[in-house]
Amino acid sequence: MNLKIILMICLLLAVTGCQQKDTYDYLMLHPKELKKEFVNCQTLQSAKCEMVMRAADDFSSLLEDENNDPEAVGQKIIQTQQQLDLLLKNYEQAKQSGDKDKIQLADNEYQNQVKKLNILYAVVATRSPE
Repeated sequence: MNLKIILMICLLLAVTGCQQKDTYDYLMLHPKELKKEFVNCQTLQSAKCEMVMRAADDFSSLLEDENNDPEAVGQKIIQTQQQLDLLLKNYEQAKQSGDKDKIQLADNEYQNQVKKLNILYAVVATRSPE
């Protein structure tokens, strides 16, 4: 269990510490930055602004889900956490097999699930006072 917690903290730090600020993932994890970029893109048209608008639409949709049914979003978080546990086991099994393709696939699946969970946390955090 402690290994899982340490791994999650390391992954979270790695994901948030080295992110570029002009990516969809970064904006989904940082609602204040997303809002700022959204305002800037109201008068601009660019590939970056298309991505910002898509992120804003997606985040807004998740936020609406949170406002309409917070319990369902909480359940989604629990399910995502459970899926992370399974993916971690898959990763450990792939590592034991020594198959680099399986290891890479398991790692990618795990990283994607971590992003999904962190986005859900970011949505829920918007309701929390600072």
